[in-house]
Amino acid sequence: MVCPRCGKKYRRRVTWCPDCVLPLVNVTADAESHSPALPLELLTVFPSRDPGRVGLAESLLRSAGIPYVSRWNLGLQVAREDAEDARALLSDLEEYSSEAGAVRDDAGNM
Repeated sequence: MVCPRCGKKYRRRVTWCPDCVLPLVNVTADAESHSPALPLELLTVFPSRDPGRVGLAESLLRSAGIPYVSRWNLGLQVAREDAEDARALLSDLEEYSSEAGAVRDDAGNM
């Protein structure tokens, strides 16, 4: 088991990297020798702590097959190569959230 961020190796029973607070990935010796991608660079694509919005964003990423990590202090993070697709997928959710949270005057204008 290997941490996708720092690249540290752990015994099979360990499932989380205590330093990076990320789930570990199972990497075979053969894959390790052909995969220079570790450590994986994660980018924040949805910086929210609102559990409802985060849950909806997680659902969208899952349905699109984009792997993600949810971190309470950073929001949702994805690998650099998935960041553009994830941001495009979540852009409508961000726009809706901004409109929903906007203050309206008596005439209904923002």
